[in-house]
Amino acid sequence: MACTIDASVGGVGANSYASIPAADAYHAAHLESERWSNLETTQKCQALQQATIALDARMRWYGFAASSTQALSWPRIGAIDRNGYELSSGTIPIELVRATAELARRLALRSIEVQANAGGVDTGAFKSIKAGPVTLEYNTAGAVRSAVTLDDDVFVDDVAYMLEGLGRLRTRGGVGMIGLRRG
Repeated sequence: MACTIDASVGGVGANSYASIPAADAYHAAHLESERWSNLETTQKCQALQQATIALDARMRWYGFAASSTQALSWPRIGAIDRNGYELSSGTIPIELVRATAELARRLALRSIEVQANAGGVDTGAFKSIKAGPVTLEYNTAGAVRSAVTLDDDVFVDDVAYMLEGLGRLRTRGGVGMIGLRRG
């Protein structure tokens, strides 16, 4: 089955905050525009859908869903932009469209990197191990990740800043909180 994007605002079947043409327009002015434009349409579609799912999972959006039948968390009622202006409950903020496109590119390129290096796993010593979310890099000619993960190096930097004002990044300990455990 072919991948299709439904970026309808408040749609019951919506599966992305950005359409492929909107993501293409965002990337046209980006330093890595060629890497995005070289992706197959199916890869772009899958990356935009995965980015949307990740954004809704990782962000605690301000305001309330505009409808009980909408498939995604946006549009919202009572949300304001970073300048303090109320956002229309009939639109997806441009910041969210751009953040979706940015995250989609990062996820797609990471997936390609993982696939390209998957054949070169050496069972010898690890090059590095990261403990949360898990990332393994083996000592081979090319670093290999165990899976495409949505860890903070992909998400937190530019993407989170693009969404400033629209919501807060969820953390493992709770929204905006760092989990502590006494030993």
